Amino acid sequence: MSYHLKNEKDVQSHVKKLKNFYGELSVFVLVITVSLIIWLLCGGGYFWPLWIALIWGVVILLKASKLDIVMPSLYEGAHSMREKLPFIRPQWEGEKAQEIMKKMGKSVADLAKEELKTSRAAAKPKKAATKAKATPKKKAKTATKKAAPKKTAKKKTAKK
Repeated sequence: MSYHLKNEKDVQSHVKKLKNFYGELSVFVLVITVSLIIWLLCGGGYFWPLWIALIWGVVILLKASKLDIVMPSLYEGAHSMREKLPFIRPQWEGEKAQEIMKKMGKSVADLAKEELKTSRAAAKPKKAATKAKATPKKKAKTATKKAAPKKTAKKKTAKK
């Protein structure tokens, strides 16, 4: 583990990851405990807390392996398996995007230009619509203010 910790910044980053891991581990223990209590209060039956413990436990075990808390070979094995799955590889996303664009007959630059045009076009009408809506409201307020004094004036003349 210490082979990749080269300076103080790396050590601080590792300690922060350890802190987060132990926080997640404590939440895991709490959730499993609550799940077991709920299972017991509901009369037992099918042991459904097993699925929570099993799935989340495997994830925590892999994280512990990555942080060199338990056997680092577990994480390395999972990582090598992940590299074999085509849609999880880091390059897959870019390769798939290129493949789809070739089918469409477009390049990355063409798609970026189209997206920019549509986002600009969508932004302009919203601004114009907002200004158009704001203007009548202001006129309506001023019209009601002018109308109100006339009504009170009529009432005063009627009382005389």
